[in-house]
Amino acid sequence: AYNRANQEVTSDATLITERRYVKTKNNFEALVTEIDNADTTTPEQKASAYIALGDMHLSFDRSRRAFDAYSNAYAILVNGGKSQKEAIKLITPRPDVAVPAYGIHNYSRNYFNISPEVDIPYNGHIDVVFSKDRFGMTSSVVVTSTSEGTPDTVRSALVSFLRNQRFRPEMNGSDAIKKDDI
Repeated sequence: AYNRANQEVTSDATLITERRYVKTKNNFEALVTEIDNADTTTPEQKASAYIALGDMHLSFDRSRRAFDAYSNAYAILVNGGKSQKEAIKLITPRPDVAVPAYGIHNYSRNYFNISPEVDIPYNGHIDVVFSKDRFGMTSSVVVTSTSEGTPDTVRSALVSFLRNQRFRPEMNGSDAIKKDDI
């Protein structure tokens, strides 16, 4: 199996069993149908369910299915009384939303065996600018500024992470578009 988060081919059985697209898709679709058919849910709740479904499809490189789910969310919001601008803002908020990766990322607590209770002090900032294509894939990642003393290895790790991360696509109505200078 190819682990997009770590950019490596693996024979790790846990990764292969955790990436069950069909089972995950079926569970998401059943939940979305339940939420969509409920009389008590708001258009925002229904749209959120479709957005989550779209993110899941995009995580598994099923772009057409993702765009269909995002389009359904957009239609629900507009038909529910939101303006086109408000609907787009709900689907693609700022800051950009990374879609989930189904695997252990090599910059995670789990990867380094750090328990959730351990405090990791934050010691600075790194500002970056990047572009993303209509499928949410990043390009042109550039570090624009950092805190004084930020090691090159940390900068390189962030740039590498962003180059391999997928974000929710930028929407223009119900169409996904390229976005520069994020």
